[in-house]
Amino acid sequence: MKSSFINKESYTSQVVKVMEREIRSGALPPLSRLQSVRELAQRFDVSLSVIVSALNELEKQKLIYREPRRGVFVSSTASNPEVAEAFLLVFGSPTPSLFFERLLSVISSPANGGRVNFNLRTIMLNDEQFRNPECWQPLLETEFSRLRQLQHADCILMLGGDRMRQGEIRTCLGLPKPTLFLGHFPEGDFNDFEYNRLGFINGHFVPMAERIRQCGFKRIGVLTLENCMGSAHFREEFEPFAREMAGDGREVRLIGEKRARHPNGTPPEREAAIDRLLDGFDPEVVIFDTLPHAPASIALLRERGFIPVEGEREIYLDLASGSMHPGNEPGVRRSLFSAASQEALHRHLLDTVIRLAAGEFQGFHSNYRYEHLLFQ
Repeated sequence: MKSSFINKESYTSQVVKVMEREIRSGALPPLSRLQSVRELAQRFDVSLSVIVSALNELEKQKLIYREPRRGVFVSSTASNPEVAEAFLLVFGSPTPSLFFERLLSVISSPANGGRVNFNLRTIMLNDEQFRNPECWQPLLETEFSRLRQLQHADCILMLGGDRMRQGEIRTCLGLPKPTLFLGHFPEGDFNDFEYNRLGFINGHFVPMAERIRQCGFKRIGVLTLENCMGSAHFREEFEPFAREMAGDGREVRLIGEKRARHPNGTPPEREAAIDRLLDGFDPEVVIFDTLPHAPASIALLRERGFIPVEGEREIYLDLASGSMHPGNEPGVRRSLFSAASQEALHRHLLDTVIRLAAGEFQGFHSNYRYEHLLFQ
């Protein structure tokens, strides 16, 4: 591109106008990679410094973004600047997560209506690595370094806070964009520094308690993962249920299974946990809380003489366990999302992300309680 202007600023302005027009018209599609600085300089017949200045201006307008060692790309929201751009970092175990599945459904939900564009990055570790901070902390630091260079996103969402201690959380606060932690911290919330967190409370113990009263059950066994028992999240859900049951003269036995997963079938730790639950205790209800392999676990109970019968002996599955069970088994009841509960979750999370991107939150802590759940 030849120009009659003689100062560098005018050359830069012309390059910006041409590239902005190409981006907004779709001639340069979203997420497409731009030519190199040298190639652009040859195309426009200007110096390298002019192209660098033009790219800096386009980046300020959120029309492009840079990825270290990969290049410069057109922003996915370049053609519609009203759309919020959210970078979602999922850090965790490859074991299927109900909440991760819910989050993916939010991304593709009609409730989004094009209001938020999610860029997803996942870092998955095997279970042994996930239990060892020396393995995953360096990876987290590497991701933090990448996020500090992030320019095109309006906000950052972090899923995996259930493994983060105060040090990692503080490090996240130095990121260049508003950051929202999704889930619950193992140590509970902190009061000596500000951060944004949105947690989720299943609320499945409420319909379970109603069913227990309806049937007049007196002895209740609860199986969960051992590492969940000390978390603030579990205590907030389970302890009111246990107090309520004890106040009615009912006995509740809580057993924690050591965290160990096996890809082929039910882990032996599950058998040990069930044996401990039934040792000297004859429950009328067994509740599975956050446990995979529900069908195999029910089979283990049957082998040990706990045969579910409607209204006499029953098994209750929480949201995570219930989603992994086919249903229609006498004496087995599941907590599931209804269409209303799913739509409400989608709208709440999307509205929260939009407000985060607009800079409305500072020191925001909230727990969203699922409502309108099915228990069938």
